[in-house]
Amino acid sequence: MKSTGIIRRVDDLGRVVIPKEIRRTLNIKDGDPLEIHVNDNMVCYKKYVPEADYINTVRSIIENLEQDFDIKPETKNELNSKLKEVIKLLSITD
Repeated sequence: MKSTGIIRRVDDLGRVVIPKEIRRTLNIKDGDPLEIHVNDNMVCYKKYVPEADYINTVRSIIENLEQDFDIKPETKNELNSKLKEVIKLLSITD
């Protein structure tokens, strides 16, 4: 884990401000959901992107390819096979 050297205090409501530089670097905008993970004595925040969004994006790409190009049936089957692999990988990763 990379240290930024930035220190923030927790306020009386338990809030911590994420510095602007870090939010900009990680593309975290006002209202974005964050996942909170605890590992030993560390609290980690991760920008939340539901795996359904990833899966829908991949499906959308494949649908667009199918509509915009004359794809052979064997290529379409290969694309669907790859999609299933991606969905499987997304389902088992954190």
